[in-house]
Amino acid sequence: MKCKWSDVSKYRGELFGIAIISVIILHYLGALHAGETNRILYMFARFYNGSVGSVGVDIFVFLSGYGIFYSLSKRETFKKFYQKRFQRVLFPYLVLGLFFWTIKDLIILKEPFPEFVYDYSLLSFWGRGVQSFWYIAFICLMYILSPIFFRLTADRKKAAAGIILLCGIDVICFLVSPQYFDKIEIALQRLPAYLLGMYCGKLSQGPEDKQEISNKLLLILAFSVPVKVAVGLMNHPLARLLNSYYAVFIIVAYVMIRNGMAGSQNRLFIAISALGACSLEIYVVHIAVRNLMGTLQFNLRNPLIYLLHLVIVIPLVRCFIMLQKVRLFKE
Repeated sequence: MKCKWSDVSKYRGELFGIAIISVIILHYLGALHAGETNRILYMFARFYNGSVGSVGVDIFVFLSGYGIFYSLSKRETFKKFYQKRFQRVLFPYLVLGLFFWTIKDLIILKEPFPEFVYDYSLLSFWGRGVQSFWYIAFICLMYILSPIFFRLTADRKKAAAGIILLCGIDVICFLVSPQYFDKIEIALQRLPAYLLGMYCGKLSQGPEDKQEISNKLLLILAFSVPVKVAVGLMNHPLARLLNSYYAVFIIVAYVMIRNGMAGSQNRLFIAISALGACSLEIYVVHIAVRNLMGTLQFNLRNPLIYLLHLVIVIPLVRCFIMLQKVRLFKE
């Protein structure tokens, strides 16, 4: 089964859906892994965290970079580019984040107002590693840097040099300031995935004969699986760097399988694609509800409590989608 880089676009919605599902599963199994639980469940959670882990986030990051290349290649003005991107990302966060930080900082924890502003502005992630909405802080930075990354995708050597440089920044930060690295590594180690996604977006727009993913490349990507599992189970601080290539392997393997299914669209794929279409809203609401329940000391290892959290998430996501449609209609 062959596939091309342009085929990723056909299943982008499904891939986003798979990514958000894997993130929600990870957070539950992460709670199991972190606390006292049944030994079998603990071992399963440990294996899942080491073998699959947070690769769903890296799929998110890769696909975001892939899509941003398409946006920048349209040569729209920077003003229009930034306006569209930041409205898409910041609208759900600014609305929900206001309620979240008000409840958590001002009501539950009774923090001073400047602390609320520090958290709500997302500066607390870069300053002291408050990870509640780290992905929003990270992706906003990526949007700012995207025009620079876009230039690096001009040819393979520049892109490769850029990816190596971003990996080098991770290693240097880890060696020079391991304490600060530990605070922001969840974002820092995802830098290569974003640039890799942009470069693959560029490959998808090239000549047909240059788009095909070779068997040699697939084997190289497949090698990242055992390496990722081994390093992940060792819990090495730089293990997330491998997720970039692991995520690409998963994406390519999925696209090849879907191509082999002759583009069939059953209810499962339609449902997964629907989840992918609102994956950002699901992510933001899921993080907020889960975090607040944890702050209020709900036992998130209890599957019924975790199910309750999902029951709360679903109607809130629908409200956000409706608000988004109203806002777009007014514009």
